[in-house]
Amino acid sequence: MTANAEARHPPTADTQAPDAPVHEAARTIDLTPVFDPESIAIVGASARSWIAGTVRDNLRLMDSDTRCHFVNPKYDELLGQPCFPSLEALPERPDIALVALNPLRAADVTQAAADAGIPAVVIPGGGVVEGGDAAAAMQADVAAIARRHGLALVGPNCMGVIDLTVNKATYIGDVSPYLPRGGVAGIAQSGSVTDAFVQSGSRVGFSRIISCGSEVVLDVCDYLAYCLDDPETTSVILFLEGFRRPERFLALADRALELSKPIMVVKVGQTEQARAAAIAHSGSLAGEARATDAALDAAGVIRCADLDELLETAELVEGIRRTGRGIGRGRTGVVTVSTGEASLIADLAPAVGLDLPPIPDAAREQILEQLPTMGFIANPLDPWGAADATTAYGAVFEAMAASGAYDVLVQVHDFPYKSMAAEVATADEVTRALLDATRDRPHLLPVYVSLTSGDPPPETKAVLDEQGGGAPLLRGAPGPRGAGVPGDRRGARCGSG
Repeated sequence: MTANAEARHPPTADTQAPDAPVHEAARTIDLTPVFDPESIAIVGASARSWIAGTVRDNLRLMDSDTRCHFVNPKYDELLGQPCFPSLEALPERPDIALVALNPLRAADVTQAAADAGIPAVVIPGGGVVEGGDAAAAMQADVAAIARRHGLALVGPNCMGVIDLTVNKATYIGDVSPYLPRGGVAGIAQSGSVTDAFVQSGSRVGFSRIISCGSEVVLDVCDYLAYCLDDPETTSVILFLEGFRRPERFLALADRALELSKPIMVVKVGQTEQARAAAIAHSGSLAGEARATDAALDAAGVIRCADLDELLETAELVEGIRRTGRGIGRGRTGVVTVSTGEASLIADLAPAVGLDLPPIPDAAREQILEQLPTMGFIANPLDPWGAADATTAYGAVFEAMAASGAYDVLVQVHDFPYKSMAAEVATADEVTRALLDATRDRPHLLPVYVSLTSGDPPPETKAVLDEQGGGAPLLRGAPGPRGAGVPGDRRGARCGSG
């Protein structure tokens, strides 16, 4: 590990094996090989399996300097590179071994890694928790080996880890070339959800993405503690089926508050069926929903109803950080390009707790002076057609910004389809009117909302980036739970004001 990496990341986690007796002392496990390995060994690499090629190609895609070795006595060469018969035959001792065999053989690989002095192991694969007695025995065996030798063991039943702060990964799915780097750490106990983070396009910039799996040694608390201590991580999104160490998690949530690093979570297990599935899938105790929700609320964790809401809330949190602005009291002024969409927003606002104060009389008069044909002035407001876009939206945003009635100004303008030139130009005019009105008013947060989902055209992103590193860009109309929407009580942690 380099000196720079040591400065970036704390090297250890205070881990106690989740299934260990309560009297067993917590082990100090070095997490550096998990997140910043200089070399990786893929044990069981095979031409019939995609794992070896995918992991190696991910490293190449990321322009990583991590060396990737294949291990399988059946091959001298595999996928255009040497293949070694055993871990001992490798030209160097790798930092981490990844099991590319049937997960039920993971104990043998874990023991071999320990004997070779390899400090970390990743056990991917599906169905190993629900697989009956053999799977349970495997998990117990690998946990015992890892505890005995102090190994950092990821999984079983996981996808692996991606760390964009150092361009390294032990991830068995394809790493998207469109995955932007940023300050959000994504941690999920479901591998498919981890993949949803990876494939989420430009919505959120990640520092790292972690698939926890069954958590027989390392659990979500270890990964969360690591991310909170990382200066390049500014917020954390979580998908949780249950908690191995709920008290530790709540203590880390308190620490996150002290560090001003918001934690956002989708916690499944609201129904008896979901709780049973969570226990079967990850082996985690799902917990009684009302008690869990109350504890998370008390700890300042932002709860989200689904993955879209989780990613949208993360974008709002990161947009606030980028611009250095807060949401104040959440008083929101909304300007649209459609009266129908204005009505939709007005209908949705009460359900999500969005405060839409009326436009003050002085601001109303100021708007009418410049746009005398405006027949109806309300919040939300549609000035489309009252003048050219620059004049109409410039007048409205300036009057609302100067009124003192709002903490957040929202532009609603759906993303132009495939960046058609005329639509992009119009959207840019409206966007610049919003940014001009808020540029010298740091108490106002500008937000762009598209009621349709999908990625924005690069031109729109570029315009938004002109103000303070990027105003928040949200997509989709919020449903009745809308956590993290400006003014929502559960989004209170988002603001610096």
